[in-house]
Amino acid sequence: MLVPLISPDCTFWFSSGSHHGLDEARLAFEKTWDNIREEEYGINNEVWIIETAEGAVCTYSFKWSGLVGGERRSGSGRGTSCFRVEDGEWKLMHEHLSPFPVSPT
Repeated sequence: MLVPLISPDCTFWFSSGSHHGLDEARLAFEKTWDNIREEEYGINNEVWIIETAEGAVCTYSFKWSGLVGGERRSGSGRGTSCFRVEDGEWKLMHEHLSPFPVSPT
């Protein structure tokens, strides 16, 4: 279960919009999981740009694939995740996922 890993005052920025707090985040995740069946998701190219005893920030690339409306779909992009220590435990407090920028032609 994801909830124990996420800060109660989290903010997620997805293509579906901005989602603040556990209730909004849960709805956004559940909507995605309902829309994408058999999803496979992975990250790579992780770069930890801040690492302290109180917090950390990581940038990365991601890829996903799954069934959307019965058809195989996939996508990719870049992400940033911010973590902080709350009551002695690491929690995800912010995530921003977006597509890669389009190259000018």
